[in-house]
Amino acid sequence: MTSETIQTACPRDCYEGCEIHATVEGGKLVKMGGGPGNPYTDSIICQRVRKYDERVYSPERITHPMKKVNGEWQRISWDEALDLAVQAIRSSMNRYGPLSILSYQSAGSMSAMKILHHRFFNLLGGVTTTWGSICGGASTAARVACTGATVIQDPMDLKHSRGVILWGRNPIHTSIHLLPVLSDLRKQGVPVVLIDPIYSDSVKFVDRYFQIRPNGDGFLALAMIRILMEKRLINRAFIRNHTDDFDKLEMILREYPQELCIEKSGLTAQEVEELAVLYGTADPCAILMGFGVQRYVDGNEVVELIHALGAVTGHISKRGGGVSHSTDEWRFFDTSLEAREHAIHTRKVSKSLLGIDLLREVNPPVKVAFIQLANPVAQTPNSPSVIRAFEQMDCVILVDSYLTDTATYAHLFLPTTTFVEEEDVMGSYGHPYLTYMRPVIPPVGESKTDFEIMQLLAERLGLKGMEGSVQEWIDRLLKPVHADGINQKTLSEKGTLRTSEKPIPFENGQFHTDTGRFKFLRKYDAYRYEQESVYPMFFMTVAGPKAHNSQLLEKYQDGFPEAFIHPENLAYPGLKTGDVVDLVSRVGSMRVKVTTDHRQRRDIVLLYRGGWLKKGWGPNAITEPLMSRQGGGAAYYSTRLTIHPI
Repeated sequence: MTSETIQTACPRDCYEGCEIHATVEGGKLVKMGGGPGNPYTDSIICQRVRKYDERVYSPERITHPMKKVNGEWQRISWDEALDLAVQAIRSSMNRYGPLSILSYQSAGSMSAMKILHHRFFNLLGGVTTTWGSICGGASTAARVACTGATVIQDPMDLKHSRGVILWGRNPIHTSIHLLPVLSDLRKQGVPVVLIDPIYSDSVKFVDRYFQIRPNGDGFLALAMIRILMEKRLINRAFIRNHTDDFDKLEMILREYPQELCIEKSGLTAQEVEELAVLYGTADPCAILMGFGVQRYVDGNEVVELIHALGAVTGHISKRGGGVSHSTDEWRFFDTSLEAREHAIHTRKVSKSLLGIDLLREVNPPVKVAFIQLANPVAQTPNSPSVIRAFEQMDCVILVDSYLTDTATYAHLFLPTTTFVEEEDVMGSYGHPYLTYMRPVIPPVGESKTDFEIMQLLAERLGLKGMEGSVQEWIDRLLKPVHADGINQKTLSEKGTLRTSEKPIPFENGQFHTDTGRFKFLRKYDAYRYEQESVYPMFFMTVAGPKAHNSQLLEKYQDGFPEAFIHPENLAYPGLKTGDVVDLVSRVGSMRVKVTTDHRQRRDIVLLYRGGWLKKGWGPNAITEPLMSRQGGGAAYYSTRLTIHPI
């Protein structure tokens, strides 16, 4: 049988954006491996992508259009499906106006062509869309506030580091290509430490592990800054020449005494001093943050305080330094093609409080939802409110490959392709490379790409401006990097190319704020938890080895979801592995099977995220509708729990 290897890229929600070499035999995908074109990802891929053929060919996958009749899905033709979608859109626009339509898009795929979904709805005249993020909204707002931009240090620049702090980062599950870089540094004697309330296998890849209290990050940053000042390890010249509002930071320090900061951090005074001295003397020292740091109500302020550490030492502007989280994966693409100038009508609802916002009395009400690259019922905080909102709509149109939790409340299902069936381009929010996505196999069954679906709908609606081939659109989208010699032709020929993005974004103390200087946080209002004695546990959901967000096959969701809990936890001490208990929050409960783990803190319940409600695995059934103060970030980790025995 003829075997062929085809280069593509993984566009899923991840720091890595890996080049992929896919093996095809007899027209069927049989193997996924890493490609060597990107020197950072360098032929290594995670096991979730290595087993991607299982997702492509799963019997759970739906590859034909369907409509719901009397609560049951019924197979229909593409012509009927498209006609029903157009009918729902036109009817709602005619009766209620265009703002009665909700376009909801998330990060199920993050490739360039997905930008054109926004173009379609803007050409329609504008509809209700979303603001904020269930992923990094708080961090985005924080970094714009203090540095003026959401940029990162090139991860390959770590080779110049003399110290590395992983702050809430779990590379073994979220950024595996950091591991060989960190290993090389440690062999050279460069200290690598991890700060995280959650014990993970990443502890094996660092020199020291500091098990901070959940939401203790801001307190820890303040305590470290105070020690740096006392030991004269701050860079006064950098503060004077390249920052604003240092006096406001000093006021915050006076408001929060050192004893309080150390207590709230969850570490000992000795551990805090060890961290501060490491950061102050390892010159340069890099901080790499994960997403969990900002998943609290005060998450944006916490991220600003961690950046303040980089500013008081000057590490934030140094080669081998930096304070990095993530950047915009679409920064290399021409987002003006969204055609926002055509959106005469605009209205936004919160992505993090989606159900709450949709249930409010607004004029016009949202009557039609068009959902792509997303499973909002499973992924949004407080899932029950999202369900109630969808139940009140006339038509929920879902573009997906699986009957997810959101499909349970949809009326029309349009089957889309997986990334191995698409031609596209992938950037990354973790490195400066672009990779071409070649179609590896033809669309499975009757599946169509998202772009083809939008073109067909535009044609039926009489919309102009969506015409053109995929290759033509890719070249237009790549316009910002044409000066780098990157266009559709060169990228498709080479596979992966590096952009000219600066490896050290704030070199020489040049920031992107209105003053060109770093801006310290002006006020810190640490979030105060109520009823801690009633709900003593933090609820923390993290990336696991099998699921990419909620892209988890149902066959892996049998029985009760697994919860990792210290046997002598604060809510119900004496737990044993195998016990079945209810996790109870202020808004609901879910049943789990306990795996005891002495390595976890006594105030944490840990689950892998991505489970579905219809299988009893959906953690957002019990998360509270909470959002960061700035940036509209989902404050998942501000939900508190108790444990009830069965």
